[in-house]
Amino acid sequence: MMDIIENEDIFTPGQILREMRIERGFDIEHVSSALHIMPGFIKAIEDNEFDKITTGHTFAKGYLRAYAKFLGADTEPLVDAFDKMHAPVQKGSIKILSSKKARSIVVGESKRSKLLKKVIYFAVVIAIILAAFIVVKEQGWLNFNESPASDTSSAAPLTISPVQPVPNFVDNKDIKYQDLEKDYSQDSLNDVVVETIEKTSVVVKDQLRFELTDDSWIEVRDSHGERIYADLARRDNTFEIEGDAPFAIIIGDGSAVSLTLNGRNVPFSYGRNNYAEFTAQ
Repeated sequence: MMDIIENEDIFTPGQILREMRIERGFDIEHVSSALHIMPGFIKAIEDNEFDKITTGHTFAKGYLRAYAKFLGADTEPLVDAFDKMHAPVQKGSIKILSSKKARSIVVGESKRSKLLKKVIYFAVVIAIILAAFIVVKEQGWLNFNESPASDTSSAAPLTISPVQPVPNFVDNKDIKYQDLEKDYSQDSLNDVVVETIEKTSVVVKDQLRFELTDDSWIEVRDSHGERIYADLARRDNTFEIEGDAPFAIIIGDGSAVSLTLNGRNVPFSYGRNNYAEFTAQ
């Protein structure tokens, strides 16, 4: 089943999301409760008044993406439209999405995804056939060069060779053995140990572990300032993130999240609307 937005006048991300919300019978309070985003922010998104989202541009973009996912919309065109709305323009106003583009935001399975599934299916079938052929060939079940067994009546007569005399062995006392001892001094053993450790050394990353009792937006940046996670995490879910500490963390609903760093509990506080922003190290 595929739901397509048909309204020719819808050009902005907020109008598209409002239309989809109404079609699904949701009110703003329902969306706010499900996403843990304030109702005023939901309304600001639908009105394309992103400056009213006081937590900043990055959060506004994250809220937009989470709202689109919640309604089952294709997030990329909406996020691209959001970026265009905040890009500098020279004169006049622009339409963020054409009517054709708005109609292309489809809930459900798109033609591209169907085609991708078919390609993956045929690739798996071909891989199975090739694997089966290799196994059969290695087991020798297919040997086209082997000629059929000949008639035993035409086989050559069996010839038994005479018993060869047992040779006389040299007495053990006449055998000279080469000295194979090596000097395994303490220094040489230390060199071997150091070389082995250097070859087998691995880079150990710090590990964050999140446990959620309810849906919450989570964003994590590592010690280099690189954002390594930003998404709406679902309730009753546990996941881990690896990187270099200290980590700068933002949590939309701090009351629904518990956190450990390298197996150690990380306490944090949250304020109005359960919003938390802190550093874990």
